[in-house]
Amino acid sequence: MNAFIQSLNRLLASLYAVLQNRLALASVELEEEALRLFSILVQMLLALFCGTFAIVLLVGLILLLSWDTHPVAALLCFIVAFALTALWLSRRLVRQYRSKPPLLANTLAEIGKDIAALKDVPTKD
Repeated sequence: MNAFIQSLNRLLASLYAVLQNRLALASVELEEEALRLFSILVQMLLALFCGTFAIVLLVGLILLLSWDTHPVAALLCFIVAFALTALWLSRRLVRQYRSKPPLLANTLAEIGKDIAALKDVPTKD
């Protein structure tokens, strides 16, 4: 009976160690995802600020230079250019979002391996 309790204790300790390992992996993956998202957000905000400022200055300059000759044509060109840019960026963002790896993919794969290993453990007759 004592050997059975020791064996059960070892089994529980192993299961606890596996669970602790998987939770640590999940924690690391969540932290990496949060850092990646924060980095993307900061870069997007900086790019948005710089790009908006540059575009406003460029549009103002071009409108100022063309105001006496073709102001409506210049405005229409800008409207079309901004609409096409917005369409291209939105499609690019959707494609980028869809191609990201699933959250906790490594953790789920390791848990799947653990389950498969537990199912394949040979029993002693």
